[in-house]
Amino acid sequence: MRESLVSATAIEPAGEHRPVRTIYYDADDLRLTRWGGSLRFRSPNEWRLTVPPPDERLAYATEYVFEGPRGAIPPAALDLATAYLRGVVPRPVADVQLLRAVPDLALDPGTPPDLVAPPIDRRTRIDDVVRAALIGSVHQLINADVALRLGGDATAVHRARVAVRRLRSDARTFRPVLDPAWADALRERIRWLGDALAAARDADVLLERLQRHAARLPDVDNHRKELVLNLLRGVRAAAYRQLGTMLRQPRYVLVLADLLEAVRTPRFNERAGERAGDAAPELLDDAWRALRRTVRARSHPASDAELHGIRIKAKRLRYAAEAFVPVCGKRAATFAARVANLQTILGEHHDATSSCDHLRRNLGGGDGAFVAGELAALERDAAFAARRRWLGAWRDVDRDGAHFWL
Repeated sequence: MRESLVSATAIEPAGEHRPVRTIYYDADDLRLTRWGGSLRFRSPNEWRLTVPPPDERLAYATEYVFEGPRGAIPPAALDLATAYLRGVVPRPVADVQLLRAVPDLALDPGTPPDLVAPPIDRRTRIDDVVRAALIGSVHQLINADVALRLGGDATAVHRARVAVRRLRSDARTFRPVLDPAWADALRERIRWLGDALAAARDADVLLERLQRHAARLPDVDNHRKELVLNLLRGVRAAAYRQLGTMLRQPRYVLVLADLLEAVRTPRFNERAGERAGDAAPELLDDAWRALRRTVRARSHPASDAELHGIRIKAKRLRYAAEAFVPVCGKRAATFAARVANLQTILGEHHDATSSCDHLRRNLGGGDGAFVAGELAALERDAAFAARRRWLGAWRDVDRDGAHFWL
């Protein structure tokens, strides 16, 4: 526990001076600062919240400015900082006096970041591979939170949904080296979050697809096109409202806090100390065999549901292969890319058939019915095109020598 504020004074020797005071706010453990963010009050009535970039490949942070008196943190700022503070009300942790306006001084937390993935190489143990995979997904989820709260950011929804899916998939893939009850509890704990994200993401995909197809229709159908698209915009808006409500429930904060604690200290079984390269054959072969069984058990031709099941198994295998790329190198990356291609083609098929189903269920009458039929025809064409391509992608995955772990 910190008993006093960090204080600092910056003095410039020349020029016109005017006093500026900046007070930094954070949790006692400086968790916001350790994530790369900051919350500060600058006299007379300005609050600034800086958050890390949503994608670690980006070099810039994002800053939000709010008005309000000292000591009363704007609720909107606290809302945006939820994923980093996780229920802790920040207090002053540094008081900086400046004699003229210069860039804010950085606050050094003096401790490692809140969540750090271990380095991975060919000599890494399997427990570090698991930690790196889980921590990477949690980072992606946490850093998407601000954009999710601001609403309307389809990219943030997609990134958060992928993070949750990958977490659940990795907990399944690495179950043989984890405590089974712990792994199952992790998967179940975040199912609720994944469901809310799925509804918003599905609405985004549906609207984007049908907007693209609608642009191909004749101008004479413009009015009817807008009738259909406006209904879809309403579906999307409702899904985003539901997601916004979920993000502001106490349960969400508890899930985030539990999730961070879980991935910091996963519960392993006695196999935790194995070299990752030695554990890879069993872990990857399990995901591979599950995919191959599903492909071989399909009907001829495969039903839509069967193709969707193949896609789900391909996704799990892809995530598993990607986790081992730092350990197994280029062959693992090449294989993961081939599985990703299969997943993408089957994803296109699933999105097209889901879009047809939605049009059939919800837009079967009224002035927009004719345009809905035109759009459904375009989606059927897209589904047929994906059907023609998926077997070729599967053969690339199934080819001799592709399975790097054998």
